[in-house]
Amino acid sequence: MARKSGIAAILTVAVAILPFINPLVARADTFQYTVHEGSTIGFSFSEPTLPSSGEVTSGFFDITVPAGNSLLGFSWNSAAGGGCVLPILGPRSFVGLGCAAVGLNLDDGRVSGLYQSFTAGSFLAPGTYSAGSITVAITDVSVPEPSTIMLLGIGVLSLFGITRKTRFSLSCKQ
Repeated sequence: MARKSGIAAILTVAVAILPFINPLVARADTFQYTVHEGSTIGFSFSEPTLPSSGEVTSGFFDITVPAGNSLLGFSWNSAAGGGCVLPILGPRSFVGLGCAAVGLNLDDGRVSGLYQSFTAGSFLAPGTYSAGSITVAITDVSVPEPSTIMLLGIGVLSLFGITRKTRFSLSCKQ
């Protein structure tokens, strides 16, 4: 019986440690970016982390653009002097500043982009960042961590096992 308990303890520890070995299993947060350019363009997208720079060309939702146009992409860079890149239009940077850029495919076949400078260090934490006509709101969309739920479950099972073992040993002594 002691050998079975030892194996169960080893399996319990292995299951408890597994989520910490593979960080993708334990990931809990997603960051939602909501971008507005004036009152005519708006869209959202999600990222699993808060990268200091990036370019997104798909996966947009809640899109609002003028009729006949489509969203080309969004680019951002938090570093001072870092460049923002839009497909077809290429990179632009601002000396000593970060940047954001919104690109559109226009209804007449042309491509248009708006590049805007931002304070260096913008977009590194949840919050709202505004400059010129571009506003970027970053929110943390938290979900329960699988590892936390697993640890809670293991704790409940352990308490159940201790209670059962205690009751069993008391009934054997009588």
